[in-house]
Amino acid sequence: MDIQKNYKFDFDFKNFYQSINGGSAGLQLFLAQKLLESSSDKMTRAQRKFRSKTESLANAVGDLRDEINQDYLEKRFG
Repeated sequence: MDIQKNYKFDFDFKNFYQSINGGSAGLQLFLAQKLLESSSDKMTRAQRKFRSKTESLANAVGDLRDEINQDYLEKRFG
């Protein structure tokens, strides 16, 4: 019997990390933000305090991405 078949969600972490390893910092920050947003959406009412912290982290990553993009545009176009 295959133990993996008992899980509703089969995620291949090795493949995921291999695929993002060569990605840019911007891509990795984008994925981090999306994963945090998604995990926040899945948290239950009993996890409210953790949901709030997770949303704050996602917002902080978004703010960092905005700063990086702004810095790039200023350096590129003055």
